[in-house]
Amino acid sequence: MPTVSSHLYTLAGKALAPILRLPFVESVYIRRSVAAGEAEFPWSDLDLGMVIGDCTGEDLFALWRRFQVAKVLFPRLGECVVATADELSEMAAMDPYRASLDRRFGVVAGGSRPSIPALPISGMAAARRLVFWFEHYLPLAVRQRNVRNQRKFVKEMANALGVVEGRWPEPRRSRAETELPVELPPGSPFAQCCFLAERAQRRLRPPAPVLKSVVRLPSLVLLPDRNTPIPDDVAARTIVATPPVMDLLMATQNPFLWLQYGAELEPLGFVAPPVAAWWELCYRQASGERFRLPGFCERGPILQADRLARVERTVQRLSAGGAPGDDSRTAAAGRSPSLRRYYQGEYEGLARRAKALREQIRRQLPAAVIP
Repeated sequence: MPTVSSHLYTLAGKALAPILRLPFVESVYIRRSVAAGEAEFPWSDLDLGMVIGDCTGEDLFALWRRFQVAKVLFPRLGECVVATADELSEMAAMDPYRASLDRRFGVVAGGSRPSIPALPISGMAAARRLVFWFEHYLPLAVRQRNVRNQRKFVKEMANALGVVEGRWPEPRRSRAETELPVELPPGSPFAQCCFLAERAQRRLRPPAPVLKSVVRLPSLVLLPDRNTPIPDDVAARTIVATPPVMDLLMATQNPFLWLQYGAELEPLGFVAPPVAAWWELCYRQASGERFRLPGFCERGPILQADRLARVERTVQRLSAGGAPGDDSRTAAAGRSPSLRRYYQGEYEGLARRAKALREQIRRQLPAAVIP
């Protein structure tokens, strides 16, 4: 049963859609917690998706300005994914778990219903959606002592684990409809999240290494087991994980972590992510909608050029038959360009490079991976 807040947020989304319907915007739809019927005012955001046709960087800047007007009118307006119809198909191939939710439960606020293909969800694809919470959201909730969010993540991970283990073929619509495994141990929500991720890792991956003590690296803390207390002085943006969680995180969500920590992790018994994971990550990071994140899902565009250059270097190494090597280059120092400068001056060049990169990656991946 959708919450009262979900009904109110849905009405707000339908009221805001006409503001966003520029000529190249084909549809506006509501995603995530509101579409799932579990929004809770004032904590929930109204997350949207937009399907666009051909447009320029200037057009996107105009759309961003409309998006800002909508935020003023409804301050709980959250993220907005901006993608073409073709990109929706590519996104579904790269993330069939999230696409399944948007396809089945997305609410049209304006225009036509987006066409999102129904694709099978592999165990590794579901595991990526299970473990990605560890990269930022879960450690942040632990540092903030936000038990509400931690419990929410337990349910989100249990939903993904159900797909991994074949108990349901597609993710359940909401956390309220998701059953927790009867074997879920008592303890902190963080420990329960580790338990769920470790269960998926054991099913999908070789055994993870065993640690005897806490390992601390820059922005990474590895715990010997899920019941080990998290150090009190863990800094912001630090990943906290057990060995199975870290193994699954690198093998599905972010193989680039191996470039950052592989020299220290390999002597501990960790292994490099599989080659397929590198190709899929590069394709995701070169996908067209990622270059429309600034202003719609991210504050600014400072990392866009650096991300693309990193993917280009990785693809070059993979295409030559080698493994990605140490990538110690960091983002160029300096102020982030304004969104006006980004969309009017930089976006179109980055989008062309990303499109060429996707075509190169497509030639390397099996035809079944990307439609």
